[in-house]
Amino acid sequence: MVERLEALAHELGNLLDGSMRTLLQAERSLGDAEGGAVDDARKRLDTVRGSLERMADLVHAAMRGTPGLIGSRTFGPGRPVTLAEAIRHAADVVRPDADDLGITIDLRLDAGAETAGSGPVYPIVLNGLRNAVEAIAACRPSAEGKPGGCIEVHASVSPAGRACVLILDDGSGLPTSNGEGLFRHGFTTKPGGRGIGLSLSRSVVRELPDGAIELRPRTDLADPARPGAALEVRWIVRAEDRRRAG
Repeated sequence: MVERLEALAHELGNLLDGSMRTLLQAERSLGDAEGGAVDDARKRLDTVRGSLERMADLVHAAMRGTPGLIGSRTFGPGRPVTLAEAIRHAADVVRPDADDLGITIDLRLDAGAETAGSGPVYPIVLNGLRNAVEAIAACRPSAEGKPGGCIEVHASVSPAGRACVLILDDGSGLPTSNGEGLFRHGFTTKPGGRGIGLSLSRSVVRELPDGAIELRPRTDLADPARPGAALEVRWIVRAEDRRRAG
């Protein structure tokens, strides 16, 4: 098993290296061109670059046996990011799927989130956004053939370091009233799903000072066909993460 994992990590590293080279070529091919479509392409390439750097960081950490690799606070080696930057990047990763479904993503990030380091919460935010998109995708489409809807992300960090990230969606709601059961490793209602995302999120939160995570139904929506869900994460930002990243 160890040999297989080492071989897998090696091959992933090779694929990531090739992908980064191809990405660089794509960026160079845009040259000095201007226009809305080109600017949008550059933004999407930046998002891909951040994701690939994040993947490379995880692979390299795994190969070194570095503890806490899931909780990396960087998208690439030596590049710490703020909580707001991490949330924006996660939103950019899921935005293509959201756009195809007519879903808007509304980010409401306070000044504290703009300066506090993200710590290890990036995978929690990314998983929460993906789940929100999938919950809305499960809803009945409108006359335009898309379900539409809105995802809101609220993030705040108090001067004392108390952080909160709240992800709200107006999708199909939770599959069970047992909120704790949703975090059980292997629990899933998705065809082909593996039930890892929420379990991983809870594992990360347990390593945070005063960390807590909750997934609950929303109580402010009137449409019973789209009751929505709210994912809330709370923790104390470590002192070293309160200084502006970068």
